[in-house]
Amino acid sequence: MLKSLHGPVEPQELLQSRILMIDDTKINIEIQDDILHHAGFQHLIEFTNSSHAVEKLFHMDPKGIDLVLLDLMMPNMDGFRVLEKLRNMQVQAPILIITARSDFPSRIKALEMGAQDFIMRPFENQEFLLRVEVHLRAYLNAKRLRDRNLRLDDLVRQQTMELEKTNSELNENYLDTLKRIAYIAELRDPETGNHMTRIGYYSHLLAKAAGLSEQEAVDYLHAAPLHDAGKIETPDHILLKPGKLDEKEWERMKQHANFGFEILKGHQSKIMNLAARIALSHHEKWDGSGYPQGLAENNIPLCGRIVAIADVYDALTSQRPYKKPWPMEKALELMEGGKGQHFEPDLLEKFFNIMPQIVEIQKKLTD
Repeated sequence: MLKSLHGPVEPQELLQSRILMIDDTKINIEIQDDILHHAGFQHLIEFTNSSHAVEKLFHMDPKGIDLVLLDLMMPNMDGFRVLEKLRNMQVQAPILIITARSDFPSRIKALEMGAQDFIMRPFENQEFLLRVEVHLRAYLNAKRLRDRNLRLDDLVRQQTMELEKTNSELNENYLDTLKRIAYIAELRDPETGNHMTRIGYYSHLLAKAAGLSEQEAVDYLHAAPLHDAGKIETPDHILLKPGKLDEKEWERMKQHANFGFEILKGHQSKIMNLAARIALSHHEKWDGSGYPQGLAENNIPLCGRIVAIADVYDALTSQRPYKKPWPMEKALELMEGGKGQHFEPDLLEKFFNIMPQIVEIQKKLTD
């Protein structure tokens, strides 16, 4: 039985995974089969003919595969062509290349075509099992979160339709649904326990300071915590990467603003539509250097300008795994330096003016 690594996927759930193995050498399949069966895996699908494997998979549900172990050097249809076919069939499961071919161009090509990892032959049984488990856990966790998000999205749509009919958006069930969506986004990108809640309160205070009515400002209280909902769609290897993102990874990360908009838009609820606009615009900058649209000055929606200030302040003054919280004075000094560049000057001044109220919120909602 595999030893359990840290994570919400239970060992028994892990061992129910369906693993596809494609290798033209029968002894290789038998070795992998023996290791996996001994560990407790039962649902193994094996092919020694890559063409037959692709033909068979064409008639299967691609969602039924949880992991692919693929050889590169095979007759008729090599591993690169199989990779291409699998991705065309919308197979989302991680693909591990198991091969004796170690040349750098082949590794790069396979990774660019969608492979997640390499296991070089000959390999140690323990390393093989650990790599299989790590990739299965990551995939099953992401799959669980995607399924939960779809269920919540359906729930939100149903509830908002009912709420619009009764003109009672702010009832307890509706607000609970909004909080749950924000919570799911936070699960994917664990920052601090009260980060989302603080963003809502800061945005509510700043919206009032900017001249919005009390009711409009209350909408910010509930919509602003959804600003990073799009991170649900960001791959784990980017979202959870401990080091600096490379250029390609950063471009993918920035797409969370668009994903958030797509997830939240189109509802009859004015709060959900406000949340969609916030998700899309809270990374825009006053000087036009932000993303995703490169908007500048008043072309940036007011909601995006408000939440940008609230989000940056909380990020600077909060504990993170990679940094200690900044003192308030140091955070405000840095934000002052971004006046007219990152932040709207007049709005930033209004934020500075309400700092006593902001500090009070921080004290009440400390992590």
